[in-house]
Amino acid sequence: ELRKVQAELAELGFPVVAISAERPERLAQSLEAGDLGYALYSDRTLAAARAFGIAFQLGDAEVARYKEHGIDLEAESGLDHHQLPVPSVFLVGPGGRIRWVYSNPDYRVRPENAQILEAARELRAQGFNALSMTWDLIETTIRTRLEGQRTQGMNYLSALSRGVLLSE
Repeated sequence: ELRKVQAELAELGFPVVAISAERPERLAQSLEAGDLGYALYSDRTLAAARAFGIAFQLGDAEVARYKEHGIDLEAESGLDHHQLPVPSVFLVGPGGRIRWVYSNPDYRVRPENAQILEAARELRAQGFNALSMTWDLIETTIRTRLEGQRTQGMNYLSALSRGVLLSE
């Protein structure tokens, strides 16, 4: 769905960057299937997901249930950590600071594109944008999270299931 508003987000200064729990070889298949139009990175160890506070552990019964439905988590990631990320959307401002977040543990529930665009427009009106977003900036943001320097006001429990515009 983000693909539909990808150009408008980029114009507002928020290019789309996707991070997947799949191993790079699997992601290469997605890249070969067509032009995504955005950067796609592998986080098969879920270091980024843990750093952003969105990784969760699956129990043995859940892993078996996934396998029954044809989803082999170990084959997808190449690892046996049995973790998945909560589907999330982040708008990142200068210095890698998260300015808006939407997370919902129900993978079927995603934010409306209008909701994301509204947040991006509001951030842009406040002077925030991420025009210089690079993988280095993402890595810096992740490293900061890993070091326990949480963004002020960031609380994933309160952010769950709704978009939250974070204040300074």
